[in-house]
Amino acid sequence: MRLTGGSPADGEGRSRVRGLLAVGSPLAVTRLAHGWLRDGMAALAIPRPRRGMPPLGGQPPAPRAPAAASGAVDGVGVGRARLAVLIDADNAQASLVEHVLAEVATFGTAHVRRAYGDWTSTHLRSWKDQLLAHSIQPIQQFAHISGKNATDAAMVIDAMDLLYGAELDGFCLISSDSDFTRLASRLRESGRIVYGFGERKTPRSFVAACDTFVYVENLAPAAPAPAASPSARPAEAAPAGDVTTVAARQPVPGSRLRGDTKLVTRLRDAVEEASDDDGWASQSKAATIIRRRVPDFDPRDYGYRKLGELIAAIELFEIERRPNSVGTPILVYLRDKRRRRSPAG
Repeated sequence: MRLTGGSPADGEGRSRVRGLLAVGSPLAVTRLAHGWLRDGMAALAIPRPRRGMPPLGGQPPAPRAPAAASGAVDGVGVGRARLAVLIDADNAQASLVEHVLAEVATFGTAHVRRAYGDWTSTHLRSWKDQLLAHSIQPIQQFAHISGKNATDAAMVIDAMDLLYGAELDGFCLISSDSDFTRLASRLRESGRIVYGFGERKTPRSFVAACDTFVYVENLAPAAPAPAASPSARPAEAAPAGDVTTVAARQPVPGSRLRGDTKLVTRLRDAVEEASDDDGWASQSKAATIIRRRVPDFDPRDYGYRKLGELIAAIELFEIERRPNSVGTPILVYLRDKRRRRSPAG
């Protein structure tokens, strides 16, 4: 039987090969391949690699551009972003997982939830109930060598697999370890949003590598308030940045906020950059600018749940609420009071 036609790269050639293999004729397949080689068509069709796998002799494919998320990316509303939550159990508190996941929900939906550690170790025993309650997948990583953190390497490898193989818009890295600084930078370079969660001891390099960084102390439930005593130190006397929990302290009064030069400068610069010719700026746009400049900026550090509450308390800006289209939130605009026009004359 003479076999003719069909290039190895076209549909006809591939159909011939599949047909010959189906009837169990390896000799016929060999003859067909020899004919292709003889005719100068040696480029046999190579099976298409699985998604996320690099082609033979080439570089990994460029990751998919992230889908546009809703306002949560800019700190407004609840987002539709698809997120992966990766937890370094060795450097995170099991008692705060519920609060961390609640914060993650304001940014998007946690489609992937994984926690990494040596689960045979007794010091991770407190995680068991949290893993079950929040549907978090434990990833076992034995400590092969004392003093070496194999958990970090496993978490980094999984993050890169998810980057190239999953339809994700962002990553939530829960750790206070500076070893994840390069991972956060690499994910951002690939166009993914990176949210970091850690304690205040987290090195500045990791904080700066994230788009947004949330200190878990701001998410912790408040401890019962102690009984008042004549010698008790007033809550508002604590430094603005010295915060253990949000609900455990009173909001910093406006007079002290206005005396915080760094805070005032950040707010005024953001409003000025986002403002139009008349000096009015969208509050949501100003919030986005602040977060881009200072990833760990959080109104809760000053005892306020929302940026709008902090701005109202500082009393340095005019606030205007403008109606939007039906079914959408009221738009809030700000203007530095120094820009207020003087009366004519």
